[in-house]
Amino acid sequence: MDDIPSLGQLAKKHNIGLHVDCCLGSFIVPFLEKAGYPTKPFDFRVPGVTAISCDTHKYGFAPKGSSVIMYRNTDLRQHQYFVVPDWAGGVYASPSIAGSRPGAIIAGTWAVMQYMGEDGYLASCKSIMGCAKRIMAAIRSEIPELYVLGNPPASVVAFGSASPNVNVHAVGDAMSSRGWHLNALVNPPGLHIACTVSLLPHQLCFPKYSYCPSSVHPMFFFSCRHLLWCFVTGHMGPQLP
Repeated sequence: MDDIPSLGQLAKKHNIGLHVDCCLGSFIVPFLEKAGYPTKPFDFRVPGVTAISCDTHKYGFAPKGSSVIMYRNTDLRQHQYFVVPDWAGGVYASPSIAGSRPGAIIAGTWAVMQYMGEDGYLASCKSIMGCAKRIMAAIRSEIPELYVLGNPPASVVAFGSASPNVNVHAVGDAMSSRGWHLNALVNPPGLHIACTVSLLPHQLCFPKYSYCPSSVHPMFFFSCRHLLWCFVTGHMGPQLP
């Protein structure tokens, strides 16, 4: 995560706005403190932050295509509106770039958020963070062929190869063929995984507020360890650099 408090000081010093892109972590990072994990302020508590974006369709579990932008005050929000007063059909105004938006997505988002509530999102955060911490701990203590990049503060875990016999991108391709889709990184080469409820044991995905702080789908580790054994022992065959 970026150092938002320091960026806020810079924004205040130069009298410019600071937008926080919280789209991925929007329903994880705000609950870290209540879930018992260390975190730094990133929202409107930070002087200098003027706008925050939040994707409800990710960890908010709302329909795809829903997102929210929030402003520190109504004066800033006024500049978002688009108005054409001399259009041939009369005054045309829209609160966003899109003139028309599907109401079903908005209604679906509202329904999901009403169902989940703060308690539901807090339980989700605990489950997903427990999953991320379990993956980090397993890589550090049980999988010597890999190493964790940095110290992930939330639900995204990145790792690289610690073995000359393991091409981490080839591992990603092989994991993808087994149904585990990891995103590739470069400089340094690595993979990252955004932990979601699909990585939790299936029985934990549906009860409204249940969670298990250290659970990860067992097939994830089985696939990862088996593939690494294949790479180290040469059973995967030669790989491109």
